[in-house]
Amino acid sequence: SRIGSTEKTASTAPAAVRLWPIIDLFDDIGIDPARSPNTAETPTHSILSFYKRLFELRQSEPALQNMREGSYVSLDRDDPNVLAFLRKNPANGDSVLVVLNMSGEAHTVKFDLASLGIKSTSAKTLLAAPEPEQTSMPLEHFAIAPFGVFIGSVH
Repeated sequence: SRIGSTEKTASTAPAAVRLWPIIDLFDDIGIDPARSPNTAETPTHSILSFYKRLFELRQSEPALQNMREGSYVSLDRDDPNVLAFLRKNPANGDSVLVVLNMSGEAHTVKFDLASLGIKSTSAKTLLAAPEPEQTSMPLEHFAIAPFGVFIGSVH
């Protein structure tokens, strides 16, 4: 069955790849993001709207398109509640920070990205849920809401 094969694949895939099976939800409920209502007709805080913006971001950010070895860097591997990684674009040095709070409690983490060639002290928000009040998040004291998602650019 499809679910069985997804579970087997997901169990052997890297953590970042295991997040993508949720996109199969579109197939399961018959939604084609390319043919679904445009964002103007979709409630801005809906799951569909979020995934549309995620797909647009994937297409517009070179660091998210780069699948070469070394482009994915896992961060803070010791925190069982927060999955954080960096997607690097070696062509221009721009990178995308992805932070996912996998728990029902707010968490604060510290990111020191200097050893990875990142000079930024904050990450500019590209996509987040819930949406933060500020347009950038400090890396020194990075707060993420329960079950929060943050995708931001760092240089």
